[in-house]
Amino acid sequence: MKHVLWLCSWYPNEVDKFRGDFVQRQAVATSQFCKIEVVHVLFCDEDNATVTTVNENLTEHIFYVKKKNKVVDFLFFYFIHQKIRRQFKNKIDLVHVQVTMNAGIMALIWKKIYNIPYVITEHYGIYNDKIEDRFSNRSNIYQFVCKQVFKYSKLLISVSDFIAEGIKKEVCDIKVEIANNVVDTNLFYHQTKDDNSIFQFVHVSNLSTNKNVIGILQAFEKLLNKQNKIELIIIGGEQSYIDKLIKDFIHIKDKIKFVGEIEYAEVATLIQKGNCTIINSKIENSPCVIIESLCCGVPVIATHVGGIPEIISKENGILIESNNVQQLTDAMNEIIENKSNYNSIEIATKAIQKYSYESVGNKINEIYNSLIH
Repeated sequence: MKHVLWLCSWYPNEVDKFRGDFVQRQAVATSQFCKIEVVHVLFCDEDNATVTTVNENLTEHIFYVKKKNKVVDFLFFYFIHQKIRRQFKNKIDLVHVQVTMNAGIMALIWKKIYNIPYVITEHYGIYNDKIEDRFSNRSNIYQFVCKQVFKYSKLLISVSDFIAEGIKKEVCDIKVEIANNVVDTNLFYHQTKDDNSIFQFVHVSNLSTNKNVIGILQAFEKLLNKQNKIELIIIGGEQSYIDKLIKDFIHIKDKIKFVGEIEYAEVATLIQKGNCTIINSKIENSPCVIIESLCCGVPVIATHVGGIPEIISKENGILIESNNVQQLTDAMNEIIENKSNYNSIEIATKAIQKYSYESVGNKINEIYNSLIH
């Protein structure tokens, strides 16, 4: 059986259980077909290390290192990875970097010194001209090192054409294979809804500025002039910001439910009960909440940005302009008036075929086979 070492810049941990949870789901999916050792080094407030056996083919090695300074931190980062490399010496068939910086630095070093091949999956949405902290605005050192990491990689495994094209344009030309983000279909699946006269819109995010939740609230407020039997469920975000939003929209608070951060299984339940999911972001790569909603058979209204148009079609949702409250209001009204046009079972069936553990894991395994053999 193949033995692949995953070097992960982002990965769920005791400090932040949601950081790179999509990476973890890809690891679980791929471990159905090969043996995977995940390595993640996190600089935080104390030293610790955990080894977790997720299943017979997947083991997670998480190292917590107390922050000191850049030089000392890098030395710890280097020696921890070298220890792992020695531990699995002669067993590693391939290295898979998840998020280029900083894990990709070690893959580059190993390629140069030990000729260990590696591939990259990049999730970081900086390879465009839409965000302020984009790749082209990073330091010369950051850009140089990143370019070297991509240059010596055998392949880019991208979750969307959007981010792949951005990397080709901003960094270097590179061979690309597409392997989608993963949905846990044991949680996100079609479920017959209760006969509820209230039409529920659901939004899930960290409520950052990019997610433009204020635009959602403004559109919902306008929609109340046409539709009365509606409700907005907002999942995620810090309580201090939620309190501010409640204060700003106090006049419609009875129609809005702010849930805050909840467990993953609870998110699935609320999406299943909802009638439509809304993504109103200014820029995105390939949002997991969209494909999770589709696996539940729930149509999605989303902005025409990033990799979203690769997911949404007229059969499963509506695309709108970013930062356009009126278009969002109209789309919400349209999906209420024409809800019978969306076949929830068909939406769920197609999404599960594309985003399930089996489908994505098999795709990544096929890519590994093509490189190793």
